Amino acid sequence: MLPYLSVTDLLSWRQLSRQTRNLEALIEHVAEIGSMDRPTSVVDFVEKSLPRMAKDAPCTAAFRDDAEQKLHECRNWCVAFAQSKTLCAESRVRRTVDKNLQSLFGHCWSADASVVASAQLVVLNYANNAVPFVQQRVAGAMLDLMDCLLQSGTGIHLQHIWTCTQTLVIVLRSLTVRERQKCVALFVKLLLDPSFPKRKVLEKLKMLWIVDDNPRRTYADSLQQLQIAAKSTNEADVQCELYELARFG
Repeated sequence: MLPYLSVTDLLSWRQLSRQTRNLEALIEHVAEIGSMDRPTSVVDFVEKSLPRMAKDAPCTAAFRDDAEQKLHECRNWCVAFAQSKTLCAESRVRRTVDKNLQSLFGHCWSADASVVASAQLVVLNYANNAVPFVQQRVAGAMLDLMDCLLQSGTGIHLQHIWTCTQTLVIVLRSLTVRERQKCVALFVKLLLDPSFPKRKVLEKLKMLWIVDDNPRRTYADSLQQLQIAAKSTNEADVQCELYELARFG
C-alpha cells in the first residue's frame, strides 16, 4: 500500500505511527524510496533542492507530478533522520542514515565532477545540525577526501576542496584531537596554495584555535608551516594574524 500513498498520506500515517509507536513500516518505505545509492539519485536530489531554496518559489515548482514530489520528500526525510535525536535512537533509522552516508561518501570519489559536487552538498546538509555520530562519520570521510584532493592538485579540485573545508567547519566540535590536528595541517596547506583566498582560509583556521584549550601544544607540528605561510603572503593583516596564531596560540 505504501508505494501508492501520496506525501500527504504518508505524513498522516507518520502522525498515526507516532501515536501507535509503530514506525517500522513507514521508515522502511521512506528508506527505500529515499536511498542515495545511485549517483543519479544524488544529482537529481540536489537539482530539485536548489530551486526550492529561492524565495517565493511554490513548493511544487520543481516537480512534474506527485510521484516525483514523493521521491524528493523521502530523500529529504532521510536527511532529516540524521538530525533527529529521537528518531536516531531507532536502530532502523540509524541503519538508514549509515547506508546513505556510505553511498554518499562513495559518490564523493566519483570520476564525474557533477556527481562529486552533488554528493558533497548532500553530505554538507547531512552534517548540518546532525546528531554526533553522523557528524563524526562525516568528519572522518571529509578529512580523507580533502587530503586526497590536495595531494592530487588543487587546480582541478578547487570547489570540491572548498566544500570539504566548509563541511569540516560545520562538524568542528565533533572532531577528535587527532582529527583537529589533521584539519589544521590541511588548512595550512591551503594557505600555502595561491589558488585559495588566504583571508577565508584564515577565518576557518582560527575556529580550530578557538575550540582547543591549548592550540599551541595541540597544533605544534603545524606551527612551522604556519610561519612559512605567513611569510608567503603580501596581505599585511593576514600575515600579522598568522604570526599571532603561530606564536601565541
